[in-house]
Amino acid sequence: MQLKRFLLAISLILLLLFSTGCTFIPQADENKAVDPTPMPAQTQPGKEKVPFQDIHTLRDAALYSQKRTISIGTAANIDAFHADTTYQTIMGREFNILVAENVMKMYVTHPDIDTFNFIQSDELVNFARQHGMQIEGANLIWSNQVPAWITNGGYTRDELLGIMKDYITNVVGHYKGQIQSWIVVNEPLDTDELNQQSIWERIIGPQYIDYAFRWAHEADPQARLYINEFNTELVNEKSNRYYALTQSLVQRKVPINGIGFEGHLDITLQYPYAQLVANMKRFANLGLQVQITEADIKLQNSPHTLPEKFTQQATLYAELIHACQDIKQCTGVILWGFTDRYTWIPNFTHHPDQPLIFDNQYQPKPAYTAIKKALYGT
Repeated sequence: MQLKRFLLAISLILLLLFSTGCTFIPQADENKAVDPTPMPAQTQPGKEKVPFQDIHTLRDAALYSQKRTISIGTAANIDAFHADTTYQTIMGREFNILVAENVMKMYVTHPDIDTFNFIQSDELVNFARQHGMQIEGANLIWSNQVPAWITNGGYTRDELLGIMKDYITNVVGHYKGQIQSWIVVNEPLDTDELNQQSIWERIIGPQYIDYAFRWAHEADPQARLYINEFNTELVNEKSNRYYALTQSLVQRKVPINGIGFEGHLDITLQYPYAQLVANMKRFANLGLQVQITEADIKLQNSPHTLPEKFTQQATLYAELIHACQDIKQCTGVILWGFTDRYTWIPNFTHHPDQPLIFDNQYQPKPAYTAIKKALYGT
């Protein structure tokens, strides 16, 4: 009898509610404040409207880009870093990625069979972290700057594989969680300056590339792993070989994440923009990130006046930025230094040059402004 009365009461309540147009509203948690105003969609930092006149650095131009935010980085020269506080100031202010120019290479980090040396590379990593910069490690395996104890060691294939695995495991492991990306294999299609084959390929065979990537991935599964090569920015015989190599790595499920195009350019040569973009896109279509890793632009062979050279240089730098922005898989552009006071090119070519975006007195050149405008999207 009591059950019938209870059911009847419930029926009357429901009838009353529906007849008056009421609906049930779930009760809010009494401990949780309810804001009747819906939250606006969060603005992406790179799309926030900041006027260009309020943009004072390259990294801010990238952050507040009205086009697409990409990274802008530089290589760091350790001698300049130690000797020149202005160098440090500009580097930390302008860039959001740092690459060690030389001190992460094998001849520095593994100078003899029983020694690993991270003193100088640790300095740069600590500086980058203090300035909110990401770090790209360059590089793990290359035919150049290999210590003499390896090149003169007479090692067998198995011994050299053991050395390579131990080296990669120790270096990548030392920086696990600190370095976001690595150039694992550098210039695999090039030979050393004496036109001799790479010791890694000569003794181990082309499989050394697969081993290097697999061991780097094992040492830090979160790091992005790149291969890197020069004179491959446009479609040509070398970039076709680079593409075939990369495609084969992907097909073999080697843990590679990205492709580096060095970007050592010359204003006397032609770099058609459409071809630059198309070439990088074909690599990106393999499912990989792409990046310009070592950009600088030589002037020395041009017959034009210096102001004309600077204008050409600025235009070409801006096109590199635009090309990266136009490819959604392109993560950024890294310059191989930023001031003409410290550039590798005169020592390499035995000729004075001004390939970078600040002059010898740290004054910004037209290329600096061109890059800033391109990053921002003007």
